[in-house]
Amino acid sequence: SISGDETKVNELIIAVERMIGIDGLAMLAELIPSFRKMAHRVSTLECTKTGFLLVQTQMIFAFQAFVKAVSGLGIPMVLFLDDLQWVDTASLDLMQALIADSESTSILFIESYRQNEVSIDNCPFSTHLEDLKATAKFIEIQIANLQKKDVNEFISNIICEPQPSTKSLSDVLYRKTSGNVLLVIQLIKSLWDEGLLWFSYRRKHWEWNSSLIELKKVPDDAADLMAEKILHFSPDLQLLLKKMACLGSQCDTSILCLLRGGCKDHNREDNYSMSTMLCDLDIAIHEGIVKKAGSKYIFAHDQIQKAAYELIPKCEQSKWHLRVGMQMLRTCKDEDLDNILFVIVDQVNRGKMHITEVSQRIEFAELNFLAGEKAKASGVFSSAALYVEQGIGFLDENSWNDYYQLWLRLYTSCIELEFCNGNFEKLAEVLNCIITHA
Repeated sequence: SISGDETKVNELIIAVERMIGIDGLAMLAELIPSFRKMAHRVSTLECTKTGFLLVQTQMIFAFQAFVKAVSGLGIPMVLFLDDLQWVDTASLDLMQALIADSESTSILFIESYRQNEVSIDNCPFSTHLEDLKATAKFIEIQIANLQKKDVNEFISNIICEPQPSTKSLSDVLYRKTSGNVLLVIQLIKSLWDEGLLWFSYRRKHWEWNSSLIELKKVPDDAADLMAEKILHFSPDLQLLLKKMACLGSQCDTSILCLLRGGCKDHNREDNYSMSTMLCDLDIAIHEGIVKKAGSKYIFAHDQIQKAAYELIPKCEQSKWHLRVGMQMLRTCKDEDLDNILFVIVDQVNRGKMHITEVSQRIEFAELNFLAGEKAKASGVFSSAALYVEQGIGFLDENSWNDYYQLWLRLYTSCIELEFCNGNFEKLAEVLNCIITHA
């Protein structure tokens, strides 16, 4: 890390500025807020307005220059990217450009993904893997479940007992978990909670009841085991974790403050204070459900997030997303809206089928347009097109007449984005629609 070395930081800023200029620095600061902490003078800059296609090219060039500048200072870089089975095409384009750059010689990419969730038919990452095999030198490492001896070593290290002593316990755990490390960890915690694993102060070592552990029913899925644990929390914490799960794997404290209201049962007075919420979250941290990093609360594993989310009945999940988005929109300050615009719009869009009032549909069509413009300004045209398409979906057949300006802005933006994405058939279709209603 060079963040604490003022000399290195200044050298890096100068090197990047020499390659891409002040506008490039401003673009990096816009895309990576933490970059502002290094480049203090960037905070007053604004990116130069350019054509839409140039934005993406400039973004890639700025990142390439940043990597080269770091390499030029003799600082090796390791870029670890996790859960790439869910990656978007814009991020893949940037990754591919960095990997293919022959002048970047001091960077190591580590790409982590779940093979069982990568489909050749519909996953952009599978195409990326095929391109890597054809163009880049890489090492593929398959990470399987733990072997029986590994589980025994793992358990031995956890409870600080010699491996011969823990073999009876680890054999049972291995049979019940097949070596799934998350399931092993959560099962150990569950045994402790249920009194099947305990520390004997008289004998000064850990003991367990192998026969009762053998009889214990263990879910096949780690998410089911985590769901059981979450259901032991207070109703308020359960509701908060469900709302967090609607948002994804992590949530900033500022957003949790917006979601705090309404965590009480609807029939009770809403008095879920900030201090009570933080105390509840401390319990979730202690139980290994979430962890805290800076101002963010993060589910300790995506299977835990899945467990919390699946506590919401499937038929109710879209309504929950809408409720979360609406609550954030109604409680956030006007000046904070831009910072959480994508989060709000994503939630509302997942529950749009439940919005029937025309005024609300027009409001969310407008918000989708703003989200599309924001994504377009960052060069993420595929995401921008999705927002605009969702915005159009909020309109009805009479909107072109009743809300013509909004209708025209959405359709015009759609044309620009389909051009940027190279989708010319869709472009022609939208253009004909505009001409028809002109």
